[in-house]
Amino acid sequence: MCFLNSYRRLRTAVAELCGRKKKGCGTKVAVFACKTATNFAVSLLSVFLFWLILFRPYQIRPTATAAVLTTFNNVTADTLRYDLALDVTFSNSHHFYSVRFDHLTVAAYYSGTKLGGSSSSDGDGELPSSFKLRPRRHRTIHPVLSGRAINVGGAVADQFSREGKGGRFTMEVVVKTTLTYKFWPKKAVYYHEYSCQLMFPDPAKANDGAHSVNGDVRCAVAK
Repeated sequence: MCFLNSYRRLRTAVAELCGRKKKGCGTKVAVFACKTATNFAVSLLSVFLFWLILFRPYQIRPTATAAVLTTFNNVTADTLRYDLALDVTFSNSHHFYSVRFDHLTVAAYYSGTKLGGSSSSDGDGELPSSFKLRPRRHRTIHPVLSGRAINVGGAVADQFSREGKGGRFTMEVVVKTTLTYKFWPKKAVYYHEYSCQLMFPDPAKANDGAHSVNGDVRCAVAK
């Protein structure tokens, strides 16, 4: 529609240029060039707005829909043992684009120190490193992070002692992935890191099921 309007305006400008005898040739050319440039700019703006509304890739942020911390204690002064299982859901709300996730990794951090990465998903022993998400679809992965973090340092031990007295621990789960949007005539590739801040009651003091996260936690874009 915007191109049709531009054509009509251009035709009107040509008619006016040919019909006005009193104006000089230089003035007519200047008016014609000005109107042509204006119509071209309006057309480009219309196309850009159309792209923003319908075709621009949406920002995707995963959600930690469930998380359970069954073990979190200090084996020694500089060693932490942890056992964390969670569900992370990715949603593609776009109506046109499929999004491909590549090089997907999930890791747990405590007090800025990396505890470890995920070891399994869906019980099949492997976290999917890549998958494709079609428009208006979602997918949930199920990483399990467990093991021991050694040589964690004094700052981590101090925070563990301080939070242990309060009965709640704050852990950060970092999701890293490369997102690829394919749209004609090219594709766009983005690298993102997402930070999911999770707060758990002390597993050693919790009743059965009380050491899980209540409600969904929307992960923030860290990079």
